[in-house]
Amino acid sequence: MNERQEVERGKQAEAVLENVAVKYAFEQIEKDIINQWKQASDTADREKLHLSLQLLARIESVLKQAVANGVVSNQILERQGLMARLAEKVKR
Repeated sequence: MNERQEVERGKQAEAVLENVAVKYAFEQIEKDIINQWKQASDTADREKLHLSLQLLARIESVLKQAVANGVVSNQILERQGLMARLAEKVKR
């Protein structure tokens, strides 16, 4: 994936993370899992719920990493643009 694609992916991930409905869904799912975990009497059920909670956190982590990668890629593109402009000035 090139830098421009990373920037675009980062913007899309940021939009997802900032979306009110998505935030609400993450919060509700987390609350539901925790409540089910508290009420579970079976160890296997608690383990499944724990894995569900970890998966939810992983999804959020992947989105946040995409945002961070997009920021870095944008900085790289800005520096490349600056270097190109400087090279043009030196040629003149």
